[in-house]
Amino acid sequence: MTLMSSISKLTTSVDKLTNAANVTKAQLDAKVAQADAEVVVAQAEQTGAEAARDEAAAHATDAATHLATVKADVTYEGISTIFSEMAVTAVDVFVYDTSLDSDGGAWRKRCQHTSWYNEPLNTATRGGRRDFPAVTVIVATNSTVTIYDADDPDLPMWMVIPASTSHARIISWGNDGRATGIAAKNGILVTSVTSSETNASVNGLFLVEFPADRGRKYAPCGIKTWPYDIARRDTTGLVYFNAYCDPAGAISSLFLNAVAMTVFPAAPIDQASGLPVPTIAVASAAGISVIRDNGSVVDLINYVTAPATLAFVEVGGAKKIWTTSRYRNWVGLFDIPDADFNTGAYIWGLQNGGNITWFGDGFSETETALVAGATRGVVIFNKDESLTNLNGASTASRWQQMTAALASDYTTGWLPGDVRGAFLSGVDSSDLLAAELVTNGTFDVDTTGWSAPTSAAIEVDAGRLKVTSNSGNWEYALQTLPVVVGRAYRVCVTGENGNVAPFLYLGSTTGGFDYAYQSLPSGVERQSHIVARTNLLSIRLNPYAASAGDYAFFNNVSVFPVEADRSVNNKGLIVNGTITRSPVVGGAELVGCSGFSAANYLEQPYNNALDFGTGDFCVTGWVRQIAGSAGYVMERRLPDGTGAYIRIYLDGNTIPVFGTNGRTLVGSKPCGLNQWAFVTCVRSGSDMAIYVNGALDATVSGIFDVSSDGAILRFGRAINVSALPFYGNLALWRISATAPTPNQIAKIYEDERKLFQPGAQCTIYGTSDAVTALAHDPKTNLLHVGTSQGRSVFDGLVRVANTETPVTTAISAVGGMIAEQ
Repeated sequence: MTLMSSISKLTTSVDKLTNAANVTKAQLDAKVAQADAEVVVAQAEQTGAEAARDEAAAHATDAATHLATVKADVTYEGISTIFSEMAVTAVDVFVYDTSLDSDGGAWRKRCQHTSWYNEPLNTATRGGRRDFPAVTVIVATNSTVTIYDADDPDLPMWMVIPASTSHARIISWGNDGRATGIAAKNGILVTSVTSSETNASVNGLFLVEFPADRGRKYAPCGIKTWPYDIARRDTTGLVYFNAYCDPAGAISSLFLNAVAMTVFPAAPIDQASGLPVPTIAVASAAGISVIRDNGSVVDLINYVTAPATLAFVEVGGAKKIWTTSRYRNWVGLFDIPDADFNTGAYIWGLQNGGNITWFGDGFSETETALVAGATRGVVIFNKDESLTNLNGASTASRWQQMTAALASDYTTGWLPGDVRGAFLSGVDSSDLLAAELVTNGTFDVDTTGWSAPTSAAIEVDAGRLKVTSNSGNWEYALQTLPVVVGRAYRVCVTGENGNVAPFLYLGSTTGGFDYAYQSLPSGVERQSHIVARTNLLSIRLNPYAASAGDYAFFNNVSVFPVEADRSVNNKGLIVNGTITRSPVVGGAELVGCSGFSAANYLEQPYNNALDFGTGDFCVTGWVRQIAGSAGYVMERRLPDGTGAYIRIYLDGNTIPVFGTNGRTLVGSKPCGLNQWAFVTCVRSGSDMAIYVNGALDATVSGIFDVSSDGAILRFGRAINVSALPFYGNLALWRISATAPTPNQIAKIYEDERKLFQPGAQCTIYGTSDAVTALAHDPKTNLLHVGTSQGRSVFDGLVRVANTETPVTTAISAVGGMIAEQ
């Protein structure tokens, strides 16, 4: 090949490559242009998708609420109607979902060998289905325990367990007896029973074990076994439980109030059923007996005398027993002991005991965990590590966790730690007015406004009221005042010793003094805070008379409406001027206070519980500033504006400022105009901090003693003469002697912000606070609260549904299925 021909071929090849490259580049350019155009389209579609996503999320929230309502209403109505048609009157109910068992309910498929599986179907005590249903509703009446098949929407009877005074039945109770509790786990149905009979042949704790096809009974003598199988649960012969009673299974009493079951992770396997052995707790007149999974029984006594209800809860990875007392005003949380144990701790005072339930998987710091219901509403408990070791602790330990209290007319939101005040938490939208209700409480001239029976004499003595008993009985001076049901009032009176001591009675009628009965220290003003239960408040001033002629003195009797303090301290805020109350947002139940000025504000006289010294404390609540002017949310200081102080205000840019004597911390995050914001001011150790909407905003170091003898607390304006009133609304303000953790502050914000959404409901439905039953649904995470006026359904702190059918005895809920009586 010549050089020229080679060069020619090379040139041709280069030209071809060049042309190909040019074509390829052109194609690539075209594709790039096409891709750019598609990017623009994709970006537009992404924007649309994101908007749709956000809209869908908003609708999802609404849908979830409506779904909860539908589930509550439809399921409830279905069960209610069916039971009504069956004329069933339950003393207890329990929804048993076998998917929550240790094997997910697989045991149901391994029972073809049992007597109950093979017994005749379609009889008076057996339905038409052989296998144990996946979900059942178990109902105890005065004569039976009946299992209904909840897999079928018509709830047909699956099995009847006759239970009466006959000694030849697998469950029995005395002539006036009844079942007091039902629980089921791992195929074991447990029924606690009571009556007035002391016959050891009846009453006790009865176990019907379906996988093992057997029955057992626990009593004070020990454990007895049913000599037959479950199919012969209604044997008509003379033989009852075996005569031998194994003392290893002795429980503390025949008179049982409640029962609960749980399964520990390392529980031994029952060879008869192939399932882990449950641990069972039973509440009785003598305390709590715990039947451990190793077969031993231990008793908790002392403070748990006559426990009314109980449950197992998990705290810090350890199972504990949670209980309320029937006769004592407390809720207790106790370790499960290895031997009999005298308990000595409780964590909350409740009026007349209460009902309890629990929820929260694992029970972490920010999970809602426990609920107690009593005659005055519901208390929700949140876990804190200090709950892990309460046995033998002082009662002060009960405060080292977050709680939330709600009733028919208020919700406190979360109360962090040792709460010393919980204010602005009501749902009454009428204005608060400063008004003295007592006529002639200073007795400067005469006894006008006061009356006395003929057996007493009342007269003015040196500017005081002298009350003398002419009979030697507790005679009195009386004044009855018109009040508003549900409103809070502050009652003040000063008593002085005569020849006997002075006493004060407060009541809703002239004869029934159900609010307070107090001795009055001589010469010292005594304050009482009450919430009116009727439209009359009676004040009775009594000498502690033992003989005719005994007398005592009284002065400065005063009754003022106050903004209630929903903490255990019960020291409300006195109204000065007029305070406007209105819903925090359209349709919401919770109301906020506004209309603050130099003359209109809320004040608490000196309260030494707010003397925090150099210790931890927290002031937290919700604000809505409506004008760009600096204004005080709260201040605590001497009336002349001097001395140690705590103050919180928002500046003209809605920036929160937290001050104590010696340190002022200015935040950086504005709360915003015309919108609700959550502000938390904390002193923890040597640090002060401000949080806005649950997030840390600013910190500064410095410890200064904030105690001040005689300091007053004001909300809505400063204590000094310049006033600096808050221009806006305040709601859910709390003061605590402990500092919540950042996680707790974030939880408070996330849970409470839902109370500030349009239409948010936050109270128990109706006007009754007497909680008759509680249940938590572990699958929907909804809390069901029953009263004589219906069932309220709560998602967190928000009520998402309610019924108007009275709940008298019990509620049980699993997976949206609700059974109640």
